[in-house]
Amino acid sequence: MLRHGSNNNIYMLATVQQFSASNGSDIMFSRSTDGGKMTFSSPQRITDDPVNENKWHWFGSARGSANGRIISVWLDTRNAANNTDSQLFYSWSTDGGLTWAPNVAVSNSFNSF
Repeated sequence: MLRHGSNNNIYMLATVQQFSASNGSDIMFSRSTDGGKMTFSSPQRITDDPVNENKWHWFGSARGSANGRIISVWLDTRNAANNTDSQLFYSWSTDGGLTWAPNVAVSNSFNSF
């Protein structure tokens, strides 16, 4: 969870098993504009690859910057034929998490085990 800026927004990022799936995961984002007192937005999928029950998006982290940008990084198996090798991926939002930039791979593939 991340409290960001003076606007009383709280941002939450989580690894979530894909809806109605028995395998795989996605990075999901939700925000509260009332300081977390009453409401959070519906979860929004940050990972932008096609939903695939064999792919894992996990160990997500978020950080806010001084200019209001929200930055997210996570480990991702989308490009791995074996569904275990991972890459570090990155995305960002400049509008409080309403929209997210296209995902960018920022590392080579590696064995996460």
